[in-house]
Amino acid sequence: MKQDNKTAAVGGKKLHETLSPEMVRRLRTIRRETFILLFLTGFYTKNERQEQAEEYLNSLVEETVKKAAEAQAGAESDEDLAELEPEFSAELAGEIMQRYHDVAAQIGKIDPMISRASHGWDLNRIGKAELNIMRVAAYEMYFDESVPVAVAVDEAVEAARTFGGEQSPAFVNGILSEILKANKLPEGKE
Repeated sequence: MKQDNKTAAVGGKKLHETLSPEMVRRLRTIRRETFILLFLTGFYTKNERQEQAEEYLNSLVEETVKKAAEAQAGAESDEDLAELEPEFSAELAGEIMQRYHDVAAQIGKIDPMISRASHGWDLNRIGKAELNIMRVAAYEMYFDESVPVAVAVDEAVEAARTFGGEQSPAFVNGILSEILKANKLPEGKE
């Protein structure tokens, strides 16, 4: 049975088959928005970051409320309303903000791992999208017990395809592989 669990985590996809589609979507949203917050707030001073992060998340919640009101006005039946899924709630925004703070609190440990694994690349030379994708992945690999390592890597490579350049997926995968070779995983992590 232990073998089945390991197999289920490889590549992340089979593991996600055990979760509801709503939970997979929620986890991916938290991961994506955490990356976006890290990316966006990197352009602000330390004192401005919290305010900017809150402003960004509030705008997403407000946009969702507006869309829901428009959809409700156009709904022809209660069944149409039941199919509406709010994209962002205040609760989800709170989870994203917590994850953002959790990742940011570990950057002092994560960045040296990335720096050592990037052999000759100064962190300032790494694209901000790729750097923040790797920060989220490294956080999940070393500081979040609920995310299997294979899922963290797989999701980071997918994010690099979406937000990075043509070479980004291979670059992110290579750096994360080097991090895994050089740093022992916490006990109980696969």
